[in-house]
Amino acid sequence: MIGPFEVLEKLNPLVYRLRLPTNYPMHPWEVEAILGHKVSSRKTGRKRYYLVRWKGLDATDDSWLSEYELRNAPELKREYLRRLETPKK
Repeated sequence: MIGPFEVLEKLNPLVYRLRLPTNYPMHPWEVEAILGHKVSSRKTGRKRYYLVRWKGLDATDDSWLSEYELRNAPELKREYLRRLETPKK
């Protein structure tokens, strides 16, 4: 049986932060590499998205993450931006 869990915070109408047991299994997803990026221009402003490859998965599982969603991989982001700045020979 899963839940019920204590609601710690309502982040928006569809997202809640829950108190989970310390032994509750979590999905250990890890970004392996940033493959590209795009900038979306909407009424709310320009947003950058990154195409990522997930560790242990293949190219069919590559997906676009917002800059916010990539916040836990700052070193990969720095490395990717450095590669963009390096002139190609």
